[in-house]
Amino acid sequence: MINITPKQAKTIMNQLSKGIVEGIGKDQGGRAWLQGEFELCELEALCVLIRKKAGDNAEGAEEVVEHWENEEKENMRFEKTPQKLDIVVTRHATLIEYLRELDLVDENTKVVRRATSDVISGKHVCGKLPNHLACKCKSFTEIPLVIPLESIGKELSIEQIRKYSKKPRTYVIRSV
Repeated sequence: MINITPKQAKTIMNQLSKGIVEGIGKDQGGRAWLQGEFELCELEALCVLIRKKAGDNAEGAEEVVEHWENEEKENMRFEKTPQKLDIVVTRHATLIEYLRELDLVDENTKVVRRATSDVISGKHVCGKLPNHLACKCKSFTEIPLVIPLESIGKELSIEQIRKYSKKPRTYVIRSV
């Protein structure tokens, strides 16, 4: 929080600023239209003026970070550790190896190359599925992979899967 008054902020902007403040809006979280160069002290003073004009609509960095933290906490309420999978739909042996490392599959887990409705219905499933099949599963777990462009379409090693994978996400998908 910047501890100066709006009057002090206005004085800073009038006396020090080499830039031009074309306008300050009170909507959209508080905005200012600027031209030219501004030093940190001027920008801090400008923040005070924007907050004064925007009032309750002001949304600075502190509010944005607070929003993100609250959103993250809300998402964590629903996130559970995925349970053991009944079926994995894949042609990639290294994915099965990775799922074993995560303790999501064991020797009883069925592995299929293609999913059919009768095989996955009511089961905990991992793999690539179209929505019309995913909604038949009891739950659907994905292993998000952020793969570099040069590796897309290539068979990945277990080391690459470990490197590119994110935390498993489990969904319950329903048709409406």
